[in-house]
Amino acid sequence: MQGNGDWWSTPGQSAGHRGATAPPNYQPPPGYPPNGYYPNGGYAMPPRQQLPMRPPYGVPPRRSSGNGWIFGLLGAIAAVVLLVIAAVVYVDNSGTSADEMAEAFPALVKPDGSLTGAGYDGQICWHESGGKLRAPKNDALLLGNWTDAWDCWGHVDKPTYVVLAYPEQSDVSKAIEQLPPNKKSFLMYNAYSWQTADTANPVQFWKAHAFTDSRRNRFIVLAQEQYWPRLEQGKNLHDFDRWCVAMFS
Repeated sequence: MQGNGDWWSTPGQSAGHRGATAPPNYQPPPGYPPNGYYPNGGYAMPPRQQLPMRPPYGVPPRRSSGNGWIFGLLGAIAAVVLLVIAAVVYVDNSGTSADEMAEAFPALVKPDGSLTGAGYDGQICWHESGGKLRAPKNDALLLGNWTDAWDCWGHVDKPTYVVLAYPEQSDVSKAIEQLPPNKKSFLMYNAYSWQTADTANPVQFWKAHAFTDSRRNRFIVLAQEQYWPRLEQGKNLHDFDRWCVAMFS
């Protein structure tokens, strides 16, 4: 111990340094100087620890929600379903059922509750809603913007016919204007007749019927016959015309 009263100072150092040597075999904690003290004699503080950043007090941390995209997806699906339902309702409202056609032409349309049924003179008929018709055997025939049809063929030894339904009476007028050159006649309805050449084999007769009364003015009834003169098969022009008149008597 030194006589100057500085009992904690090391030999050869002034009291102002206050340095000290570490004891033998001293192992400083991690982060401390080797002798446990900084060179300037100050006490070694442990290194500062990095604390995690925290938001200001009073502001809760933001949380991402996983439910947002689910609600968005459900909303998109609901919108698509509504559009499909609206489209189906529109199509149903724009068409004409077989029962409605039967009310206008009870002798020509006889549905059995399905997409088929009977027709005039024992013909077999089908309810069509767009697509290709079987009764008119002329692909070049322009029939306009029809929506539904009662398509009657089935028996080769009888004339075929089709009842065509249109959205408006004006659509019927447009379809009549597109018929081939014809001979027009007036009974209780307007009839438009034409045929292929007499030398054709077979000879084909056509007759389209349009109506002026409000109950049937959205319809056209188109009839057709194939006549084989040499075979005497089918109806000739006179018999075919009488057959057509009897459809509405």
